[in-house]
Amino acid sequence: MGPLEGIHVVELSTGIAGPMAGMLLGDYGAEVVKVEPPAGDPARALPGFAVWNRNKQSVVVDLCSPEGQRRLAELLAAADLCIYGDASLLGEAGANNPGLVKLAMPPYLDDAAPWAGGGESHELLAAIAGLSSRQSSFDGGPVHLVYPLALYEQAVWAAACGVAALIERQRSGLGQTVTVAGIHGAMASSPHAFVIDPSQPPMPTSVGPGGRNPPYSTYCCQDGEWLFMAALTPKFQVNAFKVLGVSDILSDPRIEGVNNRMVLPENRAWVRERIASAFATRPRDEWLELLEIGDCPAGPIFDREEWLDHPQVTVNGLRAEVDDPERGHVVMPGLCIGLAKTPGAVHSPAPRLGQHNDTAGRWPPRTSAPASAPSKSSRSTRPPATPSARPASSTTAACVASRSISATRPVSRRSTRSSRPPTS
Repeated sequence: MGPLEGIHVVELSTGIAGPMAGMLLGDYGAEVVKVEPPAGDPARALPGFAVWNRNKQSVVVDLCSPEGQRRLAELLAAADLCIYGDASLLGEAGANNPGLVKLAMPPYLDDAAPWAGGGESHELLAAIAGLSSRQSSFDGGPVHLVYPLALYEQAVWAAACGVAALIERQRSGLGQTVTVAGIHGAMASSPHAFVIDPSQPPMPTSVGPGGRNPPYSTYCCQDGEWLFMAALTPKFQVNAFKVLGVSDILSDPRIEGVNNRMVLPENRAWVRERIASAFATRPRDEWLELLEIGDCPAGPIFDREEWLDHPQVTVNGLRAEVDDPERGHVVMPGLCIGLAKTPGAVHSPAPRLGQHNDTAGRWPPRTSAPASAPSKSSRSTRPPATPSARPASSTTAACVASRSISATRPVSRRSTRSSRPPTS
């Protein structure tokens, strides 16, 4: 039995961040009902859908119809937590459930604040938050981040904060709105990018994809395979250069035994070339064995497929395999947290669209009596609900949102004062 057994979650979000937060809750025992429009979540076409939506049930709800509004109201009346990106999808549903935790996951925070796009977009988020900058590149310019790390971070933080609100509800008996936006994910994923020492000039980024420190970098070996040599400190640098047969680097007049001089712009290129030439003389496995014997940390650079087969992944339960009804046999990352007494599990694949229309979410309504009366001081310190997470009062807004929920491309605009587009 998982630690969240008995927790009922309604997921109204699409894309990556919201569904991944729902996945994390479902992995540890929560019963997650994914509410989809008649056309389905647009992210169904992405390979990652199989991972982000495992351990869930799918129901199709047309929010433009009275029947759909009633179905959503039934779900939220009995739910413990609701995940959404667009508050207008809620309407007045859930108003009769004071214990409902509303987990708002918009890409941005407030209608009055400018934003570069409408819906969820990792690329725009990385651009406007500066994550694409301050990366190693040939010319020092911004780079394209392949993996949507900020969205993943948003999902992890949202799941954790949602559980925190459920724990607080044990004391007060009342739910609250919890807002974890895309910009929160960006701030949490790269705090180092926002640390500035005004007394020092910014570190140059025009150092190539290998970084600025030649002994702490990637190298290609004789057989075309790559490794990472992690000789970050002087001890390991001495050991590594002895193994590679390039100890004279440190005695070179340009270095003169001061190891930090290897990172200077005038020294990086020739030091890297000496190290690269040495690695080109043997296959990777030989170098890894020699570096281990010589007491220098190093490791192979694997492809994703090799990583999922790595013994560390298997032994720690980080690999999962499911038979997906639409994709066949799928190998995917497993559970990210190990709990000794109440472990999680990957027990079901991502559902087909509307697979559980007749069975999902048939929960008894939640009781409204608080578990314990909150103290006056605790009431006074509770933060107000974020304006962007306030549910719309009309079913028209929810209907319009459900019609536009299939829009996946962000819309450029100068301000977010116009109606909010759908997000995950």
